[in-house]
Amino acid sequence: MRRALVLFARLALAGSEFRTFLAECVRLYDSRPVGECPACGFTGRFRPEPRFGRSESCPQCGSLERHRLLALAVKDGFVGFAGQEVLHFAPDPMIGRIIESQEPACHTTADSTPGRADSVLDIEHIAAPDLSWDRIVCSHVLEHVEDRLALAELVRVLRPGGQVVIMVPLVEGWSRTYEDAAIVGEEARAAHFLQADHLRLYGADLRDRIAAAGFTLAEFTAGGPETVRYRLSHGEKVFLATKPEGAIPGAR
Repeated sequence: MRRALVLFARLALAGSEFRTFLAECVRLYDSRPVGECPACGFTGRFRPEPRFGRSESCPQCGSLERHRLLALAVKDGFVGFAGQEVLHFAPDPMIGRIIESQEPACHTTADSTPGRADSVLDIEHIAAPDLSWDRIVCSHVLEHVEDRLALAELVRVLRPGGQVVIMVPLVEGWSRTYEDAAIVGEEARAAHFLQADHLRLYGADLRDRIAAAGFTLAEFTAGGPETVRYRLSHGEKVFLATKPEGAIPGAR
């Protein structure tokens, strides 16, 4: 009988502590700012995503900060896909929905690994003719590949006036991109470049690399109020690289 009473007391205490824990979780949830998702129109408190660091996702459509920034860039008219022939590398389903919402003429997905997309394409050596697409989406791809080769290929397969949407991890405070071929192995690359499969972490000279490939460049960044309203990452950018109208097909 005594043992049963002790066990009951312990369970009651554990239950009380658990209720206190739940109450604290609710308090912390309710104290987070209300945000608005430009991708789906949801308004409310966003969901923490510990697997992505300090990231937050939209509870309705699942968009992360990078998706909401691109959706905002589309909404503001910075970039558009309506009526365009679009090639989408390393396709992200959320970005795919943003593209499709604009009703492109066609939307072809591509990846270097079979089974992940409509087409198997190596961005460093794109098996496609010159002047094949109007728009190309390249979100968080360049940090994984030999970017100078990739940028040259993107210029080649774009039609004059065509555009590439580029998003990458970027440290604006660094004047030069951080890369070192001597850093190998998953642990070392994750420590230096944020992920085990990253080859570099870009600095402000990313712009020079894009321009050197033959593009003109525009940038979209949300201001302070928009960053809070749409729950964005501070200072994150959408780069829009445009192939000049008079560019020679296939020229490097």
